[in-house]
Amino acid sequence: MTPATSTLHLVVPGPPNQRTGGYLYDARMAEGLRALGWQVFVHGLGGRFPGPDPEAERALSRLLAALPDGAPVLIDGLALGGLPDPLAAHASRLHPIALVHHPLRDETGLSPARAAELESLERRALAHCRGVIVSSPYTARRLRAWIPDRIGIRCVLPGTAAAIEAPAPGAHAPPRILCVGTVIPARARTCWCARSLRCATSPGTA
Repeated sequence: MTPATSTLHLVVPGPPNQRTGGYLYDARMAEGLRALGWQVFVHGLGGRFPGPDPEAERALSRLLAALPDGAPVLIDGLALGGLPDPLAAHASRLHPIALVHHPLRDETGLSPARAAELESLERRALAHCRGVIVSSPYTARRLRAWIPDRIGIRCVLPGTAAAIEAPAPGAHAPPRILCVGTVIPARARTCWCARSLRCATSPGTA
């Protein structure tokens, strides 16, 4: 099957047009494949994620049941990890691939019991995949310990979009750095700001 005739179904949790790093990563992947001649259909699932959630499970089951035999389906890890049963029912006739940004158990604020539950569910889901795509070598190493060697893992690093260069501050103006993002311990925003200021050659704010 050549790229010109290839079709891929990309499955994401909730509306696909959400403006977060994970959804933008998925969208850029779809754009890149389309530029190579692929047909990419993006499907947003209803329900709560990462699950388990009855509505989300029904949504994924209906979608997978509607796909033709042999269809390549790339499922975002947030939609897949907590819902192993729908994939188990269709894995043998489809070509499922997981797209994992990080293990679900690594989400901030989980109790030990919830983290263990998510790890168990995600391990089961990944075992039904033909392959796994990850966004970092760290995630690749984590998942390699979870899944059989027969399941290949490929790392696709996120890219960056070129920004319009901002006017430089005056010769004697201190630098000002604005960091925009979710303020949670896992993101280490305060650590980033502190390190940036220590590296500055003149007083600044962040």
